[in-house]
Amino acid sequence: MKKVISGILIAVLLFTMLPMEACMAANSEDWLKDYTYFVATRYYEALDSTEMKSEEVLYLTNYHGEAESLYIPATATVEGKNLPVYLAPQESGSLWKSGASKLKSITFEEGVKIGDNHAPNLFAGLTKLESVNAGALDVTNQEGLQGMFTGCENLKKLDLSSWNTSNVTSLFDLFGGCKKLESVDLSNWDTSKVTNFTSVFEWCQSLYDFDVSNWDTSSAETFLFMFYHCNQIRSLDLHKWNTSNVTDFAEMFGRCYNLESINVSGWDTKKATTVAGMFTNNYSLTSLDVSSFDLSNIEVKMGDDNFLLRTGSLKKIKTPKNLSVTLFAGGLTYKASSGKKYTNLPKAKKSMTLTAVNEKTKTPKITKATTTKGKINLKWSKISASNSWEHTDYEVQVSTDKNFKKLVGKIKYIANPEAETIGWWNYESVILDRTNTVVTGLTSGKTYYVRVRATQYDKLNSSWSKVKKIKVK
Repeated sequence: MKKVISGILIAVLLFTMLPMEACMAANSEDWLKDYTYFVATRYYEALDSTEMKSEEVLYLTNYHGEAESLYIPATATVEGKNLPVYLAPQESGSLWKSGASKLKSITFEEGVKIGDNHAPNLFAGLTKLESVNAGALDVTNQEGLQGMFTGCENLKKLDLSSWNTSNVTSLFDLFGGCKKLESVDLSNWDTSKVTNFTSVFEWCQSLYDFDVSNWDTSSAETFLFMFYHCNQIRSLDLHKWNTSNVTDFAEMFGRCYNLESINVSGWDTKKATTVAGMFTNNYSLTSLDVSSFDLSNIEVKMGDDNFLLRTGSLKKIKTPKNLSVTLFAGGLTYKASSGKKYTNLPKAKKSMTLTAVNEKTKTPKITKATTTKGKINLKWSKISASNSWEHTDYEVQVSTDKNFKKLVGKIKYIANPEAETIGWWNYESVILDRTNTVVTGLTSGKTYYVRVRATQYDKLNSSWSKVKKIKVK
């Protein structure tokens, strides 16, 4: 029998299934008609006793309704028995996968439980889901929360502070692709057993209100893509994290375009085998202290030299104390206190402080800002590239406040300048070799602030343009 730690219980599950027809015929609760479910006997023993106990429970395995809003109680009546409700999807993906095209809200009564290790992908792919009180669920038995909310594109807020995560070992892709998630409360989480932090917040491009500064990462082995494309994050303080067992830091902070400050001082990276693209496309980062990094075990792979690719605002860097390979410095030239200049972070046993000596890219000017219903049409002056093989990128920001604390809107961009394929990007944009765009997803009658800056490969980013204030029609 498999034992699973569950608070003060060690649960052993054996299933005694009732025929589906019998369950349906005897059921007195209409809400169950839209679910596939079964009744089973759950065996468990208390930690302070060897006596086996049992209870009959109801397992929900699949939803096949079409409702926009659901309420799931903690108990259900079947054959005259009041049974505790457990969520136990039997197929890959969400329990509510069949209703994903319409489902906007799920409310759980306090006490609804998740079957042992049935949390992975529980809400995955619910692209219309706007609200769920997932904090009401009991996750004590769960070892993996991987993919639990992945692809929930319309979720904006989650409070998971009450979860007992002391048995969790994997947070892989937990919130991956939650593009509108702005706030998530993870306070009180015990992450001491988590080994896999891959893609936890990947593509959470609206997230700004969260705190993971006190997470226990002593068991962590991989941070691959952990904060990739988190465009709204301005500051991260992770200096308390224990990284002594981490081997993979690749793209950990990649494409965090608006990250202005990060504290990773004191990190132990002796076991690191890759830092490929760790800070790539951190356009707004102005200083970086990685002087505690021991990168003596780096295995050079494609991309490892892109450690600082496109970090055009990075004026000062404290290099790793032990670097066994040469790392690309993003196209900028740095000067040491000795006067020696570097275009790459050199192999070295000691850390050194380097200061960028590149000239700044010229600042573009917004030349036109007009508005139609829910849109802003922008044009700005062209900044010529410094050579024939390079181009100028332009970054556009739109906000409801003049300090640009929170970015809004969808900005039109060209994904491939040669093919001129048009696409849309939420809350940020780097527009390749273009001097105009249209911003959509805005509220009529509301005032917005707009600014533009330019970046070139071999220069520091330009200053931001003068802010344009505009009221949308």
